[in-house]
Amino acid sequence: MQRFCLGFALPIFTLLAACGQQHGDAVERIALDTISTGPSQPLPSPDTRGAEWQPLDGARSIRFGKPGEPPLLTIACELGGTAPPRIRMIRHAPADPEAKALFAVIGPRHNARFNVDARRNGTGWRWEGATLADNPLLDVFAESGEIEATLPGAGTLKLSPSDQPGRLVAWCRRASPSLQPSGPA
Repeated sequence: MQRFCLGFALPIFTLLAACGQQHGDAVERIALDTISTGPSQPLPSPDTRGAEWQPLDGARSIRFGKPGEPPLLTIACELGGTAPPRIRMIRHAPADPEAKALFAVIGPRHNARFNVDARRNGTGWRWEGATLADNPLLDVFAESGEIEATLPGAGTLKLSPSDQPGRLVAWCRRASPSLQPSGPA
């Protein structure tokens, strides 16, 4: 019995010992320009004093920002063919290429988190995400109180109270793909 155990155990120990051996000529080569330096430094929260909601694009979208300055956030209703209506959110803040994040939107009564991705635009990368207009998480925009929208690395937007985001979402939910919009109700 003892010889059988030794005869059985010896090959197993030999195999296990071989697993840890490395070949001296095995080399992994990598290009130094493909090494990521990691995420960029977080941005401070933008100053939103004086920022307001403004209709855009025939009132199918609204933007939040200071008059005369680039927008901080855009919310748009997308209607297309037979596809159901969608709400697209664009957080106009630099993003690392191909990054993904959760865009947290906190209202007085509702909280929501939306998936956003870094998308290339004409000048670099920015954060964008879309969801079906009937998504109940969009109810956070129906609240008329102050809303905070936070994106990791891009700070927090303090959105001024307005009924415009809620009206846009409600209008988009009612819109059928064949309806030509005349603006939010």
